[in-house]
Amino acid sequence: MWDLVAFVGLAVLFVGVVTIIRPIRVLYMKTRGSGAFAMLIGLVLLSVGAVQSQAGKQSEQTGANESLASATTVALAVTQTSVPAPVVAPQRQWTEVASWRGSGIKDTETFTTSNREWRIRWHSENEPFPKAGILQIFVYRPDGEMVNLAANKQGPGDDVSYIRAAPGPFYLKINSGNIDWDITVEEQR
Repeated sequence: MWDLVAFVGLAVLFVGVVTIIRPIRVLYMKTRGSGAFAMLIGLVLLSVGAVQSQAGKQSEQTGANESLASATTVALAVTQTSVPAPVVAPQRQWTEVASWRGSGIKDTETFTTSNREWRIRWHSENEPFPKAGILQIFVYRPDGEMVNLAANKQGPGDDVSYIRAAPGPFYLKINSGNIDWDITVEEQR
């Protein structure tokens, strides 16, 4: 607000100076009184604006210091207050649903999943010579609908295949030759 008063005062002072120093004598004589008066008013407004602006800056500085002190007090109060730890939901763990070990061809018993995503971990080993063994794992619904091919591996190895299907009953068709296998079905619980 007082910065505006100082600006207006400066503008009036400028108008007064311009009015007084006009080179045309006739015009000067006509406006001499009003120019001096405008200059005087401009000086007064400029002085009042400068004083008030300086007082406003000091007040803002005092207000800023008070705000800083208040914020520090609040921050200290918050840090001294005991805040309960956030409740973290227990991490879901991969849990075994069923597992099989063997060699050769096998249809497993039916097992049931309760999640839309579950996985099959498998490991194969003990082939008689390189590239002699093969392991294939097919996922089926009890009605015979094939859902997925979880593994198709020649030679020893291990891996994890994720199955995304509506929860419910499934069984595995395991096709292998010249290799031992270990297969586990898991879901998160």
